[in-house]
Amino acid sequence: MEKLAPKIKNGQETLKKILAIPRGDMQNFGLSTEVAATDLARAGIIDEVVDVLPENVRSEFIGRWGEYEVTVDEMFVANLLSGAATDFNQYLFAEFYHRLAGNEFTLANLHSGDTLLHAGCGPLPGTDICLSQLGVKVTGVEVDDMRTREATAVLKKLTELKQLGTGSVRVRNYAIETVRFNGYKVILFSAMVLDKPTKLVLRDMYSSLGSGGENPDYLILRDTWGIGRLMYPPITGKSTVYEFVGDTREFLNPNDRIISKLYKINIAGRMSDWGGAGTESTGYMPTLSPRG
Repeated sequence: MEKLAPKIKNGQETLKKILAIPRGDMQNFGLSTEVAATDLARAGIIDEVVDVLPENVRSEFIGRWGEYEVTVDEMFVANLLSGAATDFNQYLFAEFYHRLAGNEFTLANLHSGDTLLHAGCGPLPGTDICLSQLGVKVTGVEVDDMRTREATAVLKKLTELKQLGTGSVRVRNYAIETVRFNGYKVILFSAMVLDKPTKLVLRDMYSSLGSGGENPDYLILRDTWGIGRLMYPPITGKSTVYEFVGDTREFLNPNDRIISKLYKINIAGRMSDWGGAGTESTGYMPTLSPRG
């Protein structure tokens, strides 16, 4: 660690300089952050750099990156619906979503025709679009009515442009506690499903199983990786309900920001056994620890 100290300090200084980029220069901020995070990941020190960042620096990164992502998404949606954009691949984060969905497709051993429910798909459901193009039948769930309408409009436009099959992706406006999770092979939780304590979200899912229809085989939870470590700390916990199978670590590129973890759902497990420090009050999605 002593030998790494100068590199860690330089990494911190680089991130602080990025925050000096004017707020209006979104493109420069986003590109500079991606490059810096990729360099730190390749050097194998991104966790060390992030872990010792002052809280005010981390907080500003969270705010600035959030603004950047929202701006990119809103611009693409506006261009798509107006006809200025005619291809999903014109979306700045399209390559990232193709890679993320492809990794999860392989991880969960999905096949064309399999079904997946995605809790927290958002107004621009990139994961769902990419999984659908791989043949998966996807149902996205979004709690916000306006975001649901926007996602529906995006899917309709992409269907008109022959980039999606008719009905291959659908979006439903539901609160998480009202969703029935049976009838799908895989359940995917986005990091966006963070507006209520993690334990309650998982309990809502578990309590709906066995209520008719086929129970899901797998659960995918997303954890932060690379640039994502600038945004959210990892959360750990253990479970008898979800048994760790594997993750996408071997598929990741240095500039990826999400690591997906696959769990086998154990219907005989006890939800009350699920724990982990702070999980009753935190809003973060956990990274359930592998057993053994």
